[in-house]
Amino acid sequence: MRLFKSLSIYVIFNAFKGIFPFLLIPILSNVLNPKSYGEMAYFLSIYNVLIPFSVIGAQSLLTSEYYKTAPDQFKKKFSSALAIPVSILTIITIPILLINGITGWKLSIIYLLLPFIVILDLLPRFTNIMFRFQQKEIAFSVFSLLRQTGFFVFSVLFIVFMLMDWKGRFYAIIAMNLILIVPSLFILLKEKMLTLNLSNQYIKEHLKLGLPLLPNILAVFIFAVYDKRFIANHYGAEVMGIYSTGFQFAQGISALAGAVGLAFKPKLYQLMNSDKIDSVKEDLSNSIIKITIILLSSTLLLYFLSPFIYDLLMGKAYSNGKQFVLLNSLGYALIGILAMYSSFLIYFEKTLYYGLVVSFVICIKLILTPVFSKLFGVNGVIMLFPISVLLILVFVVYKSNKLFPLAYFKNIFLSKN
Repeated sequence: MRLFKSLSIYVIFNAFKGIFPFLLIPILSNVLNPKSYGEMAYFLSIYNVLIPFSVIGAQSLLTSEYYKTAPDQFKKKFSSALAIPVSILTIITIPILLINGITGWKLSIIYLLLPFIVILDLLPRFTNIMFRFQQKEIAFSVFSLLRQTGFFVFSVLFIVFMLMDWKGRFYAIIAMNLILIVPSLFILLKEKMLTLNLSNQYIKEHLKLGLPLLPNILAVFIFAVYDKRFIANHYGAEVMGIYSTGFQFAQGISALAGAVGLAFKPKLYQLMNSDKIDSVKEDLSNSIIKITIILLSSTLLLYFLSPFIYDLLMGKAYSNGKQFVLLNSLGYALIGILAMYSSFLIYFEKTLYYGLVVSFVICIKLILTPVFSKLFGVNGVIMLFPISVLLILVFVVYKSNKLFPLAYFKNIFLSKN
């Protein structure tokens, strides 16, 4: 299978892409105080959630449809999916206002401008979605690396040299996305992915399958933003800033988990629309096992290395952040495993089941957060991250096996198919 070749490429380039955020940790932690670092992390969490929330599952749905649909019709689907975020920008503004009001943070022009920053991000993001379903791993990774390089350079320029405090990260995002709009538009036009002939039917189909995926994005918001806000409100902004460094360290496993999703889904959907799927079913099962082992082993390795990295690179004010690395890393490792099994649900258009499962687990997580906080302190809040993902994974694995039984499950589950 070409899966591990694709995975290797994505891992290598994601590693290079991840170098820049990783290098920003010691640079910014020595320039920003823990409170400012926490404010920056909070802003980035909201921004990183709003982007996938606005595209309503386009990454997965377009990848699945690419192998099912004729080129002329797919162009309409791609353009229709791109048109949806523009129409819902006003809706995005509402939760931003609510978040600032509920958390008690002073309303800032930065948060009000977030929907428009999302607009700037759309063309570069859809360009990468195209590279993904075309299985152009090098193009995808180089384009992502270019974006991260720009974010790094502008962040250092605005925060360190121009002394804009954490808001420099906001201006860095604007600057780099403005630069990438023109080449992104050129690439999409060259690949004949854009048309003004939109289809209401495709928009409705996309919303029908994509809206149930929104709880999945909401779950990311809960894990990334709500937890930070809860920690800040109950333990102080400084503790949240320290926690954010441990959360940032875990992005190494997040990058690996992201590489799994990027490599696995296009290959799976391509095989599902070919006559080879039955002959490679056992190889597919073995690949899932191997990737699972890689994810969990990498989590343990990062956990054992984190104390040495903290002592070497981080300021003393952030030394307690290493205690938050393991649970966050484990949560991301489980997300990588979940990405493989949820691919089957998306292909068979069982997104409603997936959305209901995630919604159910989110409700449980929200109820248990204050309880675990009282019982275990800050670690109790973080503990619910991997526990919640594991619970979702159990439901998804069960359903995916019903839809497409894999070799290592045939003696565990009884399937009529």
